[in-house]
Amino acid sequence: SPTSPFTVDPAPTISSMSPTQKAAGETFTLTVNGTNFALDPNGARLHFSDSSITAANYVITATQIKADVTVPAAVAASNPATVQVDVVNPDHGQATAPTPLTLNPPPTISSLDPAVAGTNKTFTLHILGNHFNSNATVSSADSSFAVSGVKYISANEIDATVDTNGTSVGAHPVKVDNGDGGTAQHVLNVINPPSAPQGVTVDSGDHGIRVRWSAPASNGGDPVTSYTVTVTKHSDGSAVASYTTPNATTFQRVFFPLTNGVRYDASVVATNHAGNGPAATGNGTPKFATNLSLHRSKHTVSKGQAVTLSGQLLRSDKHGLSGAKVKIYRTLGGHTKRLRTLTTSAGGKWHMTLKPTKTATYHAVFAGDGADAGSVSTSGKVKVRP
Repeated sequence: SPTSPFTVDPAPTISSMSPTQKAAGETFTLTVNGTNFALDPNGARLHFSDSSITAANYVITATQIKADVTVPAAVAASNPATVQVDVVNPDHGQATAPTPLTLNPPPTISSLDPAVAGTNKTFTLHILGNHFNSNATVSSADSSFAVSGVKYISANEIDATVDTNGTSVGAHPVKVDNGDGGTAQHVLNVINPPSAPQGVTVDSGDHGIRVRWSAPASNGGDPVTSYTVTVTKHSDGSAVASYTTPNATTFQRVFFPLTNGVRYDASVVATNHAGNGPAATGNGTPKFATNLSLHRSKHTVSKGQAVTLSGQLLRSDKHGLSGAKVKIYRTLGGHTKRLRTLTTSAGGKWHMTLKPTKTATYHAVFAGDGADAGSVSTSGKVKVRP
C-alpha cells in the first residue's frame, strides 16, 4: 500500500535559564536558552509546575525564548517555593530546565526602630520585618537621607547606619531590596526638637514657688511627650530640684520647701522623640505670708474726739515683723487718701491716733519686702456723730 512521508522534528533542549530566583508577587522577564525551539506563530511555550504562574509577550528564536512571567504572591506567601519550568513545542516535544525556578516570599517591613529620628543625627536604624535576604540592600529615594553600613542580622532584621545631617523635617522612605525583585518600603519620620515652651511664669509663695507654662509654638513635627522643669539658685546656679512631667498635658509644678527670701531660677524644656528643645526661663523669690490687722479703739466718736487705730504685722511663722513700713489709708466720700506711713515696733505692732471730723473707713497696707509678702488689713469704719 502507498505510504506518506512525515517529518520528525528534533526535541527541544534547555541549556540555561535566567533568572533562577525571583520574588513572588512580581512580573519579570524570563530568558530560556537552548535549541530546537519552535517559532511563532503557535511556537514553543513555557509550562510551570504551578499552574497559577503565567507567561505572555513571547519573543522566540530557535535558541532562545523570552517571556514576561507573572507569579502570584500566594505561590510563596510565607516560604520559598521551587517551580519546574518546561519548554513545550507544538508537536509535544519538551524539555525541562536543568535548574528549577526558586520563588521567594517578598520582604515586608513591620516597623523601624527608632520610628522617628531627629535632624542632624547619625544612628543605627533597626529595620524589622520578614523574609529579608542576606544580600539585601537598604536605600532611600531622598538623596539627603544617607544610608550606609547595611548589616544583615536575620530574616527578620536588617540594621543600617543613617545620617540625617541636611535632611529636612518630614516623612522619608526607607527601602529594602532583596535583589530578586522583592522590595518593601517604610517611612521614617525625621523631626526637630520642639521650640521653647511659651508663657513661663513663676508664682512666689510661702517657702515655695509654682512654675507655669504653655505648649511651644512648634512641636518640631512630632508630638511633645513631656516637659522638664529645673530649679536652681540664682546666686550660684546650684541645682535645687528637677521634675519631668508624665505626659504633655501637665503645665505646672509646685516646688516646696524652698528658702524664703532666696531668688530661684526656673527653666522649662519640651521634649519629643528628637530630644529636648531650648529652655524658657523665669525666676521667683519665695516669701513669708503676712497678716496685717487693724483695730479701732472706738467705733463711734463725737466730732473732734480722738480714736486710736492699731494693729500687728505677723509672718506665717507667727513672728511679728518689726521695722516694716505700714501705710494707713482713709476712704471718705468715695476717695481714698494715704494718711501716714508708720514703722512697726517690736512684735510687728503699730498704732496711730487721729481726731476724725467725718465718718470714714480706714485700712492698713504692707507692700512687702525681700522675704515677706505684702498684705492688706480688713477695713474698719469710724462713725462720727454730728
